[in-house]
Amino acid sequence: MITFLFVLILFVASPVMCVFQRLYCSIADNCDCDFKANIRDLEWDLFKNVFGQHLAQEVVSEEVSRFLQNKSPDRPLVLSFHGSSGTGKTLISSMVANHLYGSAMSSPYIHQFIPTLHFPSAQHVPHYREELKKWVQGNLTQCARSVFIFDEMEKMPLGLIDVLEPLLGPSYVVFSTNYRKAIYIFISTTGEEVINKVTLENRQSGGEREDINLLELEDGIALEKLITPRCTHLQLLQRGVFNRRDVVDAVAAEMIYSPVQGRFFSTTGCKAVPAKINLHL
Repeated sequence: MITFLFVLILFVASPVMCVFQRLYCSIADNCDCDFKANIRDLEWDLFKNVFGQHLAQEVVSEEVSRFLQNKSPDRPLVLSFHGSSGTGKTLISSMVANHLYGSAMSSPYIHQFIPTLHFPSAQHVPHYREELKKWVQGNLTQCARSVFIFDEMEKMPLGLIDVLEPLLGPSYVVFSTNYRKAIYIFISTTGEEVINKVTLENRQSGGEREDINLLELEDGIALEKLITPRCTHLQLLQRGVFNRRDVVDAVAAEMIYSPVQGRFFSTTGCKAVPAKINLHL
């Protein structure tokens, strides 16, 4: 991957105390559950234990630090880690969680979702959408600093993750809860071909790994051919059409890519998608 990148104390509170705490957390800025952010240790952990990922080392600690220093962020922090399997995406995610709550993935305020485990059937997407939204909203009501990690995004059923889009915006508030303090981490192999291509070309030209910058990779990933299925899926949702993988695949197959042999980039982006959908509905 080039870019994307315990002590248990039991406290028994009365129901009245729990209600009071939830009410207080909804109106106060300093109620952050068991939040124990340690950015200095995160930076050191990334430096000491992550190898060959200079962009992840730089960007992750910098963005997390900037986000936490803002007492009233205008939107949640969203990190998207892209790249081949085994390149450190999950490792870095666990590091972030560990240095925010001091308990890695065991904290009740860190929530991890794996499509093949939590959302195994494409036939149940409407139900999954409802349950996922309820789960995220409920946990954010309990703890505004919740962390949500979505692994294997390339295997996520089409139409599911879109339900979270309103929560990622700048003004989503329910019952006075500040949802903008949350952190979302999306892990995916999407774009691995582009990332590997850029890395190989840099190597073949005699460049150093550190010469690769984030901008050129972001541009490449944004143009990667998987953007076509997402455009198609969004268009279908807007028309009230669900679970039509056949249409998504058909549209993707008809797009023109450059270079043709590698099928790296769609030459027209999303512009031709609506017209092609019409041909298959």
